[in-house]
Amino acid sequence: MRSLEDRFNEKWVPVTESGCWLWTGAVSGGKASGVQYGYISVGGRSGSGQRAHRVSYQLHNGDIPEGLFVRHKCDNPLCVNPDHLELGTHQDNMQDMAERGRRKRTHCRRGHELNEENAYTNSRGHKYCKVCKRDSQREKHRAERGDKFGKPEYRVRTHCPHGHEFTEENTYTRPDGYKECRTCRVERVARFKRNQK
Repeated sequence: MRSLEDRFNEKWVPVTESGCWLWTGAVSGGKASGVQYGYISVGGRSGSGQRAHRVSYQLHNGDIPEGLFVRHKCDNPLCVNPDHLELGTHQDNMQDMAERGRRKRTHCRRGHELNEENAYTNSRGHKYCKVCKRDSQREKHRAERGDKFGKPEYRVRTHCPHGHEFTEENTYTRPDGYKECRTCRVERVARFKRNQK
Protein backbone atom coordinates (compact mmCIF):
# COMPACT_ATOMS: atom_id res chain seq x y z
CA MET A 1 0.00 0.00 0.00
CA ARG A 2 1.33 3.42 -0.99
CA SER A 3 2.19 5.92 1.72
CA LEU A 4 0.22 9.12 2.25
CA GLU A 5 3.26 11.15 1.14
CA ASP A 6 3.48 9.25 -2.17
CA ARG A 7 -0.24 9.71 -2.87
CA PHE A 8 -0.01 13.39 -1.90
CA ASN A 9 2.95 14.04 -4.24
CA GLU A 10 1.08 12.54 -7.21
CA LYS A 11 -1.72 15.09 -6.93
CA TRP A 12 -0.12 18.51 -7.34
CA VAL A 13 1.66 20.40 -10.11
CA PRO A 14 4.00 23.39 -9.68
CA VAL A 15 3.00 26.79 -11.06
CA THR A 16 6.20 28.57 -12.08
CA GLU A 17 4.88 32.15 -12.01
CA SER A 18 3.42 32.09 -8.49
CA GLY A 19 5.42 29.28 -6.89
CA CYS A 20 2.15 27.57 -5.89
CA TRP A 21 1.75 23.82 -5.91
CA LEU A 22 -1.69 23.49 -7.51
CA TRP A 23 -3.77 20.58 -6.19
CA THR A 24 -5.13 18.37 -8.99
CA GLY A 25 -6.91 15.77 -6.86
CA ALA A 26 -10.37 15.84 -5.32
CA VAL A 27 -11.82 19.10 -3.99
CA SER A 28 -14.39 19.86 -1.30
CA GLY A 29 -16.41 22.85 -0.19
CA GLY A 30 -17.63 25.68 -2.38
CA LYS A 31 -21.41 25.66 -1.90
CA ALA A 32 -21.77 28.52 0.54
CA SER A 33 -18.53 30.38 0.13
CA GLY A 34 -17.61 29.55 -3.43
CA VAL A 35 -14.14 28.52 -2.25
CA GLN A 36 -12.89 25.00 -2.94
CA TYR A 37 -10.01 23.27 -1.15
CA GLY A 38 -8.03 20.19 -2.09
CA TYR A 39 -9.11 17.01 -0.32
CA ILE A 40 -7.25 13.74 0.25
CA SER A 41 -8.14 10.47 1.96
CA VAL A 42 -5.83 9.83 4.92
CA GLY A 43 -7.16 6.77 6.71
CA GLY A 44 -7.81 4.36 3.88
CA ARG A 45 -11.49 4.19 4.77
CA SER A 46 -14.19 5.95 2.81
CA GLY A 47 -14.96 9.36 4.29
CA SER A 48 -11.80 9.70 6.40
CA GLY A 49 -10.17 12.58 4.59
CA GLN A 50 -8.61 15.96 5.25
CA ARG A 51 -8.00 19.16 3.38
CA ALA A 52 -4.87 18.79 1.27
CA HIS A 53 -3.18 21.97 2.51
CA ARG A 54 -3.43 20.73 6.11
CA VAL A 55 -1.92 17.39 5.10
CA SER A 56 0.88 19.24 3.29
CA TYR A 57 1.63 21.29 6.39
CA GLN A 58 1.72 18.16 8.56
CA LEU A 59 3.95 16.23 6.13
CA HIS A 60 6.50 19.06 5.92
CA ASN A 61 6.27 20.79 9.34
CA GLY A 62 4.79 18.32 11.82
CA ASP A 63 1.55 18.33 13.79
CA ILE A 64 -0.88 21.25 13.83
CA PRO A 65 -1.58 22.45 17.40
CA GLU A 66 -5.23 22.14 18.42
CA GLY A 67 -7.31 25.23 17.69
CA LEU A 68 -5.01 26.62 15.00
CA PHE A 69 -5.77 26.99 11.29
CA VAL A 70 -3.45 26.48 8.32
CA ARG A 71 -3.66 29.72 6.31
CA HIS A 72 -2.63 30.46 2.72
CA LYS A 73 -0.16 33.35 2.39
CA CYS A 74 -0.70 33.21 -1.40
CA ASP A 75 -4.53 33.44 -1.09
CA ASN A 76 -4.90 30.40 -3.37
CA PRO A 77 -7.06 27.73 -1.64
CA LEU A 78 -5.86 24.99 -4.01
CA CYS A 79 -2.17 25.64 -3.22
CA VAL A 80 -0.39 22.98 -1.13
CA ASN A 81 3.14 24.45 -1.19
CA PRO A 82 4.33 24.31 2.46
CA ASP A 83 6.26 27.57 1.94
CA HIS A 84 2.94 29.29 1.22
CA LEU A 85 1.26 27.95 4.39
CA GLU A 86 1.34 29.33 7.92
CA LEU A 87 -0.47 28.69 11.19
CA GLY A 88 -2.91 31.16 12.70
CA THR A 89 -6.00 31.55 14.83
CA HIS A 90 -9.59 31.80 13.61
CA GLN A 91 -9.34 35.57 14.12
CA ASP A 92 -6.22 35.69 11.89
CA ASN A 93 -8.12 33.76 9.23
CA MET A 94 -11.09 36.15 9.38
CA GLN A 95 -8.74 39.14 9.19
CA ASP A 96 -7.07 37.66 6.09
CA MET A 97 -10.46 37.28 4.45
CA ALA A 98 -11.44 40.87 5.24
CA GLU A 99 -8.13 42.27 3.98
CA ARG A 100 -8.40 40.30 0.74
CA GLY A 101 -11.95 41.46 0.07
CA ARG A 102 -13.70 38.12 0.52
CA ARG A 103 -16.82 37.26 2.49
CA LYS A 104 -18.34 40.70 2.04
CA ARG A 105 -21.89 39.49 1.72
CA THR A 106 -24.45 42.17 0.94
CA HIS A 107 -27.49 39.85 0.79
CA CYS A 108 -28.48 36.58 2.41
CA ARG A 109 -29.13 33.53 0.23
CA ARG A 110 -32.85 34.36 0.14
CA GLY A 111 -32.20 37.86 -1.18
CA HIS A 112 -32.68 39.94 2.02
CA GLU A 113 -30.26 42.86 2.26
CA LEU A 114 -27.75 42.53 5.11
CA ASN A 115 -27.88 46.10 6.43
CA GLU A 116 -27.62 47.39 10.02
CA GLU A 117 -31.34 46.85 10.71
CA ASN A 118 -31.56 43.36 9.21
CA ALA A 119 -28.26 41.72 10.18
CA TYR A 120 -26.53 40.67 13.34
CA THR A 121 -22.99 39.40 13.75
CA ASN A 122 -22.13 36.53 16.06
CA SER A 123 -19.02 36.23 18.22
CA ARG A 124 -17.08 34.58 15.36
CA GLY A 125 -17.73 37.46 12.97
CA HIS A 126 -20.38 35.76 10.79
CA LYS A 127 -23.33 37.86 9.56
CA TYR A 128 -26.84 36.47 9.87
CA CYS A 129 -30.13 37.68 8.42
CA LYS A 130 -32.73 38.56 11.08
CA VAL A 131 -35.67 37.95 8.71
CA CYS A 132 -34.46 34.44 7.85
CA LYS A 133 -33.74 33.70 11.52
CA ARG A 134 -37.24 34.81 12.50
CA ASP A 135 -38.82 32.76 9.68
CA SER A 136 -36.77 29.73 10.72
CA GLN A 137 -37.96 30.03 14.32
CA ARG A 138 -41.58 30.36 13.16
CA GLU A 139 -41.27 27.23 11.03
CA LYS A 140 -39.75 25.36 13.97
CA HIS A 141 -42.62 26.37 16.25
CA ARG A 142 -45.10 25.50 13.50
CA ALA A 143 -43.62 22.01 13.24
CA GLU A 144 -43.78 21.56 17.03
CA ARG A 145 -47.42 22.71 17.29
CA GLY A 146 -48.66 20.92 14.20
CA ASP A 147 -50.07 22.35 11.00
CA LYS A 148 -52.46 24.91 12.56
CA PHE A 149 -51.32 27.75 10.36
CA GLY A 150 -50.90 25.99 7.03
CA LYS A 151 -47.75 24.66 5.46
CA PRO A 152 -44.83 27.08 5.06
CA GLU A 153 -44.21 27.91 1.43
CA TYR A 154 -40.93 26.98 -0.21
CA ARG A 155 -38.60 29.96 -0.59
CA VAL A 156 -36.72 30.16 -3.85
CA ARG A 157 -33.37 31.95 -3.78
CA THR A 158 -33.67 35.13 -5.82
CA HIS A 159 -30.19 36.58 -5.17
CA CYS A 160 -26.71 35.21 -4.54
CA PRO A 161 -24.93 36.07 -1.23
CA HIS A 162 -23.28 39.05 -2.96
CA GLY A 163 -26.62 40.53 -4.06
CA HIS A 164 -26.60 39.59 -7.77
CA GLU A 165 -30.07 38.67 -8.99
CA PHE A 166 -30.64 35.17 -10.36
CA THR A 167 -31.91 36.18 -13.80
CA GLU A 168 -31.96 33.77 -16.73
CA GLU A 169 -28.73 35.30 -18.09
CA ASN A 170 -27.01 35.41 -14.68
CA THR A 171 -27.78 31.87 -13.52
CA TYR A 172 -25.52 28.86 -14.06
CA THR A 173 -27.04 25.50 -13.09
CA ARG A 174 -24.44 22.88 -12.23
CA PRO A 175 -24.89 19.24 -13.25
CA ASP A 176 -26.05 18.44 -9.70
CA GLY A 177 -28.85 21.03 -10.02
CA TYR A 178 -27.34 23.67 -7.72
CA LYS A 179 -27.82 27.27 -8.91
CA GLU A 180 -24.75 29.53 -9.11
CA CYS A 181 -24.38 33.20 -9.93
CA ARG A 182 -22.56 33.66 -13.26
CA THR A 183 -21.13 37.05 -12.17
CA CYS A 184 -19.56 35.56 -9.02
CA ARG A 185 -18.34 32.54 -11.01
CA VAL A 186 -16.57 34.79 -13.56
CA GLU A 187 -15.03 36.88 -10.74
CA ARG A 188 -13.83 33.71 -9.00
CA VAL A 189 -12.15 32.41 -12.16
CA ALA A 190 -10.54 35.83 -12.81
CA ARG A 191 -9.25 35.97 -9.22
CA PHE A 192 -7.84 32.43 -9.57
CA LYS A 193 -6.06 33.39 -12.80
CA ARG A 194 -4.66 36.56 -11.19
CA ASN A 195 -3.25 34.44 -8.38
CA GLN A 196 -1.49 32.23 -10.92
CA LYS A 197 0.54 35.18 -12.21
